[in-house]
Amino acid sequence: MNRTVRFPIMAALLLAAALFAAGFVGGRSGPVDGAASLLSAPVSASAPREESLPDVIDRVSKSVVCIKSTTVVEMRNPMMDDPFWRRFFNGPSEQEQNNLGSGVIVSRDGYILTNNHLVGGAREVTVLLHDGRELEAEVVGADARSDVAVIKIEEGDLPEITLGSSAGLRLGETVLAIGYPFGIGETVTKGIISAQGRALKLVEYEDFIQTDAAINPGNSGGALINDKGELIGINTAIASRSGGSQGIGFAIPIDFARSIMEKLIKDGRVVRGYVGVYPEEVTADMVEYFDLQGKEGVLVTNVGADTPAEKAEIKRGDVIVEFDGKKITGVDQFRMLAADATPGEKVDVVLVREGRKKTVSLEVGEKPGETSGQAVEKNA
Repeated sequence: MNRTVRFPIMAALLLAAALFAAGFVGGRSGPVDGAASLLSAPVSASAPREESLPDVIDRVSKSVVCIKSTTVVEMRNPMMDDPFWRRFFNGPSEQEQNNLGSGVIVSRDGYILTNNHLVGGAREVTVLLHDGRELEAEVVGADARSDVAVIKIEEGDLPEITLGSSAGLRLGETVLAIGYPFGIGETVTKGIISAQGRALKLVEYEDFIQTDAAINPGNSGGALINDKGELIGINTAIASRSGGSQGIGFAIPIDFARSIMEKLIKDGRVVRGYVGVYPEEVTADMVEYFDLQGKEGVLVTNVGADTPAEKAEIKRGDVIVEFDGKKITGVDQFRMLAADATPGEKVDVVLVREGRKKTVSLEVGEKPGETSGQAVEKNA
């Protein structure tokens, strides 16, 4: 009896399932039609494919060149300090020195950004392009205080690099170093940004990007790029006990290098701003003494006579915490901000005096003694 009762129920369920699969349940389209409509629906356009690193390198490497320069160096003999020996010999002798390095094409009409220590004072400069052509170059301008230089070749339609920005860079970002180490040919190395704001006391104005991308002799003047192929720095130096790469390389941030480059192209020299103070780092003891909000600013230890600072009534013992809208984090940064200011322009300077903040207006002067390579006092 149970068996006869269950059979019609089971048969009805099987019939309903068959009708449902055929798409006739309730007189509406069933799952079959639904599947067909999904398959025939237009597929949305996929996001554009990101450029791979090999593609980036292939595009950007054409903008990096090998630079050969010849300079004349004076070979000093200590014996020539003695008047007796100078009577019989002709004094210091001169010798040619050949240098190898790298550069980056920054304009289609032949301007190339590189390092001063590679081409500054050079008697002869030649450029080897990516396609194998070798061309003579002239030095447009070289700045020993920042180690930035610009040279030019008379050639058109060159593969210029895209200038990025060094503002907003973060530790850990991927970077590529491209150059001609040891003159063996173009080489690409990969790493990350390890640190920022480094000062090595190699030149007067420093704010280096530190990277673990391998940088070796011959990489100087070459490109440090981000993963988009934008120039973010000019490779300049390494910290090494062996003379080769040990994972500590340094590059000039492109924002700073670009400001120097533009001045060199326009005037052939760099005119720097001048405030007229002697700054010193703020120590932990000074924070409490001057009632500061942490180790901010720089302490004014002296003010030059008849300088923009004196005219703005900045005094010894003041702590400058802001310059032209930018917070001051240390002496090197303050000196670079002052130097980058345009002579003649007026800027607001925020300082702390006797525990109170005060804003003064200062007209930026022109830094004296800007002959390339001339030693100057560490003022700003």
